[in-house]
Amino acid sequence: MKTKIYITAILTIMTVMFSLTLQASDYYFEDENLINDIPFDTETIYNQMLTETKTSFFQFDDEGLIDDIPFDTKKIVTNYKYHKALNRKFNFTDEGLIDDIPFDTKKIVVEYQYRKAIQKKYSFKDEKLVDDIPFDTYKIAQRQKANHKPYPFIVTFSEKYMY
Repeated sequence: MKTKIYITAILTIMTVMFSLTLQASDYYFEDENLINDIPFDTETIYNQMLTETKTSFFQFDDEGLIDDIPFDTKKIVTNYKYHKALNRKFNFTDEGLIDDIPFDTKKIVVEYQYRKAIQKKYSFKDEKLVDDIPFDTYKIAQRQKANHKPYPFIVTFSEKYMY
């Protein structure tokens, strides 16, 4: 429905624009009867005004040399600005508080990185080998429980996660 309305509106606008251009093209101007209808010479009057006000016109000849400056002005200006900035004394007041940030920036960065990592889409491929671990993790976990010696590199699993 919206498309029909848009198409109708566009066609209406184009029709109105086309009809206006056709109407504008119907106007023709008649030739003017008098071309030299000003009864005086404007150039002589203008020249007379210039002599009365004593305005001078200067005509300059074209310059023979364009690259007649024997040094690089851009390099000189850049060097001048550099030395001007070096000679300027900047006075900064000492900051009163060092720990004036009311939040833990490290915590915010860690949370941001965590949220960013969650938003990533990971695609996992099926493993070729299911039994590729060369030892029995269930037996090792049972031994660890019996001896009560924690091995930081071994993760214990409950029986419901074992096959």
